[in-house]
Amino acid sequence: MPLNSLTARIREMLHGDKVSEEAVFAELYGSLRSAARHLLRREAASGWTPTELVNETYARQLSRGKYAITDRHHFIRVAQRAMRHVLIDAARSRQTAKRGGGAALASLDESGHDAPVLADSIDPEEILSLHNALDALARMDQRAADVFELRHFFGYSTEEVAEILEVSPERVRDDWEFSRTWLRDRIQTDIPGDRP
Repeated sequence: MPLNSLTARIREMLHGDKVSEEAVFAELYGSLRSAARHLLRREAASGWTPTELVNETYARQLSRGKYAITDRHHFIRVAQRAMRHVLIDAARSRQTAKRGGGAALASLDESGHDAPVLADSIDPEEILSLHNALDALARMDQRAADVFELRHFFGYSTEEVAEILEVSPERVRDDWEFSRTWLRDRIQTDIPGDRP
């Protein structure tokens, strides 16, 4: 589907056109599954498959028409955020049902590479602490939170984030360093019994 045709379909979808909604979902399904697959690598203990996460995100978040989506990139960003919130809700449910347990989550530390490094395991309280801290960062500095979310949870490179957010790669690097430091400091104060 040509880009301007997709944008037109998105606009029609926002006005309640179910045929356009199905066409948009079909067109972007591969991109959504790819984003879900990457996110689930970061939060492997969630037990979700990419297909389940995409379908649940669509059913719970995207089909409600509460977003003023403007184009393909915006649709994907909204979907990525919605996926993260679906997983947050699931982690809260697991935490309520059962204390403890482990879940894979990417470390905030780097070892000289451009992408984050996976940690061994982390408990649901720490997962929720990171997500809550990220929400607090977004209230203070939305772009820095967006940079962290795109790099950490969805694995975009510095250049890809710069293109998505329409800023320079240098700005992305600065926001990445700031967000990681700010979040690490916030999590250490929010989680009792810091790890060595």
